[in-house]
Amino acid sequence: MIRICDNTTIPRLLQYFGEDYHKAIYLYIDLKRYGCETPDVTVFAMENEAGKLTGLFLQYYDCIHCYSRDNDFDRQELLDLFQTRSPNTIFFCREMFDALGLDLSREFELHPVEMFRTVHYDEQPPIPLEKATQEDMEEVVDLLMTSDEYRKVYQRDALIVQMKERMDQGFSRSYVLRENGRIVFHTGTVAEERPLAIGGMAILDESLRGRGLGKRLFASAYNLVIEDGFICYSNNMDERAKRMHLSLGYRMEAHLVKLTRIRKEQSK
Repeated sequence: MIRICDNTTIPRLLQYFGEDYHKAIYLYIDLKRYGCETPDVTVFAMENEAGKLTGLFLQYYDCIHCYSRDNDFDRQELLDLFQTRSPNTIFFCREMFDALGLDLSREFELHPVEMFRTVHYDEQPPIPLEKATQEDMEEVVDLLMTSDEYRKVYQRDALIVQMKERMDQGFSRSYVLRENGRIVFHTGTVAEERPLAIGGMAILDESLRGRGLGKRLFASAYNLVIEDGFICYSNNMDERAKRMHLSLGYRMEAHLVKLTRIRKEQSK
């Protein structure tokens, strides 16, 4: 049975993760940060007939994060939840997605995601980066929208609102590099709840790629997060990003699956 949770259930829900929070780190951090009774966030618990937890699901805007510690969730109930909530993005750990055992390729595009734990990288000298403000978010998002990967997942105006909101809440940060007054690089955190942080939204202007600059900028930014006392995670979604993560000494800790709904204009 699936039920909507309230804040009284949070200790039990967090305990359910044990030490495996990295398998559903977005869900874990959002649950700690927002709880179960925040606008735009809904938390669902799945239990068997004996009252044992068999799955947790957190919806944030149009994204649902999924976690089942033992992969003993009720598949039909989960599919019914997706049907009712109609998410545009779904996150699983790889084991849970495999246990689901369904071909969703008609509705969703599948993106394998590897979650890395970052470490301090000795960059000599580090590249000075500027901490971005809310006033920079439109320009940052316009840079992100030059990437096919971000355009597939996000709507420009909605992303601007989300990034401003998270920055205002102290839940994320952004670092940028400017060239002649124009933002040409961005990365930062998409979620922070001490001691954990998740890095993301990295992009370098296409004209500056292929020189090793992206790697140095990326490392410089995440050094700042680590120096601020966070255990920082980052993910990659393609082979080039994977090579960069490994070359920086970052350690892979989880295999995730990200599903993004295929829009009608994409399928034509």
